[in-house]
Amino acid sequence: MIFKQFPAVSVQSALLCALACCCLSAAPPAGTVTGPDTHASVNRLDKAWKRYRNANLGYCVNYPSRWTKDMAFDGTGLVVETGKQKFSKPMGEIDMGLLSLPSSEDARLKPASLSSAATDDLLLDEMKDHIAGLQKLMRVERVETVDQHNMQMQGNPALFVKNKYYDPLERSNWTEEIVFVKRQDGLFRLELQCQTDQVNRFEPVFANVVNTLQFQCK
Repeated sequence: MIFKQFPAVSVQSALLCALACCCLSAAPPAGTVTGPDTHASVNRLDKAWKRYRNANLGYCVNYPSRWTKDMAFDGTGLVVETGKQKFSKPMGEIDMGLLSLPSSEDARLKPASLSSAATDDLLLDEMKDHIAGLQKLMRVERVETVDQHNMQMQGNPALFVKNKYYDPLERSNWTEEIVFVKRQDGLFRLELQCQTDQVNRFEPVFANVVNTLQFQCK
């Protein structure tokens, strides 16, 4: 969910495979990733995929072609969604982008400060800020973190978080899965948000998005 603007661009069981039956012909990036569950098959509504490339940052990723696509994070990020109705949030939404760039204010974002402890602190702080934003800006209730663990994504330290919460405006329960990735060019985030009763549909989609992301796409 994107609930604030950032100055630049912004995974519970092992990713066992790239869900080849529902991906584009392009092979997924190499490397072991631990994140969203990929045991379930992608829904027939989400089997057709397109390739997106961000010209500003050089990353590319696959997304369901039937979902609505829009730019985010000042044009350096991407948001795709489906099932949107006039007076409610989309049934499922995935966004990604660069949350922050290295700066003199936060030494943990500098390439020279990539110690494990500093990186873990940075990722945890970002997760806490995200939850605080949900509660303050979106007014959600009963936020519960059901999974949280460190991982590696294409050689970069990352944090996977799965939260559940109740949205009083929608009068429904929601689930979100987030991957925070610490890179030398800043902090990258991928996020799934969906109605909890639709997790079985959208979790495999998010796993495929994560598995097809390439940070240096030619």
